[in-house]
Amino acid sequence: MTTAIFNSLNNGVTAAFGELVTWTDAAGSVREIKGVVFDESTSFRLEQASVDGRHLSVDVKASDASKIAHGDALTVRGESFEVEDALSDGEGMIRVRLVETTV
Repeated sequence: MTTAIFNSLNNGVTAAFGELVTWTDAAGSVREIKGVVFDESTSFRLEQASVDGRHLSVDVKASDASKIAHGDALTVRGESFEVEDALSDGEGMIRVRLVETTV
């Protein structure tokens, strides 16, 4: 029963807030999956230095990307990223943390 409830919630969240991202795994297989994108910028200013950072993550359904792993590639909003890590919430969703790739 609990699993059915979480599956229903996960489907609703990705349907309402998700957008298509392109996932390329280590073997080169490419597929489009739907995920909820979190794009946050941070900035620290000190007297003589500043640090700017961007933290991008995508929440995807585990049923769509159960094998997503460190080193895989994701294209989000036309930008290329590498999977830093993928953390399951144990309830059917995976938080994929990304780092920008340099070309």
